Amino acid sequence: KKYIHMELKNRILTEGIDSCKAFYYQAKENMGDQYEFGGGYIDDLGYWLLDREKHKEALDIFMFNVELYPEDSGFYDSVGDAYRAMKDDKKAIEWYERALAMNPKQDFTIVKLKEMRGE
Repeated sequence: KKYIHMELKNRILTEGIDSCKAFYYQAKENMGDQYEFGGGYIDDLGYWLLDREKHKEALDIFMFNVELYPEDSGFYDSVGDAYRAMKDDKKAIEWYERALAMNPKQDFTIVKLKEMRGE
């Protein structure tokens, strides 16, 4: 099986988030035997984009992941990371706080919030 994020990578860079979403839903429904799905793969794609300074695309991917997996606090943290990379500290803190509201023991988010607050 192929990893879904590899297909999504090309789409986000050439066609945008709407094409990514459409392909993801189509593949999930019709090609489930061909792809490995999971929020971790999509999260990896977001960080791959952040590493390449594709901040808007990374944010779009992270938000899509939250849409797909709203119960996973780690993905809310990833949205915070995108906003932090975009130098929007207010929104980054907001998303980190949302992640901690879901999972107060999420150490990596606690560390980021302390850094941003200068604690």
